[in-house]
Amino acid sequence: MAKKIILLADATLFFIDSEKTFFLRDDFELRTAYTGTEVLEIVATSCPDIVFLDLNLPKTSGDECCRRIKTDVNLKSIPVVIVTEGTREEEFERCRQANCDDVILKPINLEKFIAIAKKNLNIQIRALPRYVARMRIHFGKDGGQLFSEYTLNLSTGGVFLETMNLMAEGAPLAVEFVLPHRNIPINCKACVAWVNHPDMIRNPDLPAGMGIQFLDLNTKAVDAIRSYIHEENLAPKW
Repeated sequence: MAKKIILLADATLFFIDSEKTFFLRDDFELRTAYTGTEVLEIVATSCPDIVFLDLNLPKTSGDECCRRIKTDVNLKSIPVVIVTEGTREEEFERCRQANCDDVILKPINLEKFIAIAKKNLNIQIRALPRYVARMRIHFGKDGGQLFSEYTLNLSTGGVFLETMNLMAEGAPLAVEFVLPHRNIPINCKACVAWVNHPDMIRNPDLPAGMGIQFLDLNTKAVDAIRSYIHEENLAPKW
């Protein structure tokens, strides 16, 4: 199956690692641009499946890039999402006049970002498979007490923790762990995706604990996890 090509045009670092990590999957090919000129070159040569671009890109603005894409008979079907501060009505008007498919505000809300990607790509993005992996992990609220527990599974998207130190869904976390047999420390922000509470078991195949979603893994950490899964020949478990 051909990979979906995703173009993120980011001149001011508003796409942080949480957004970029979302597209670091086997079914996506992530490309980046830093100016409007680069955007138009990549779109013309690669025909991406979706484009996210800053309204105020240098050289050629985001709304002008969008306007050129939408007036090209060979490119106009490409979904274009403009990212803007949205502090002035004239910014929204520029987006509307450019005929973009969606607008998203800074700072980017990850859930909104994912919802827009799903809608405009017109696909159901399947959850990443988890691989059976038991390792010690430290976690807790940023700046607060860190707990030490063990994972039952792992993916580039997150882990399941066996723990009775349960937290509310959506709670922000900091996590730290080292991949077994590798001296590669991984530290990132995360959140509680779901809870398997002993009084309300959602997944009877798992003990009490929490599903943890990584939010800002960098590409080095993603590559390290992928290599670990492949080299250790870990078994997938959806």
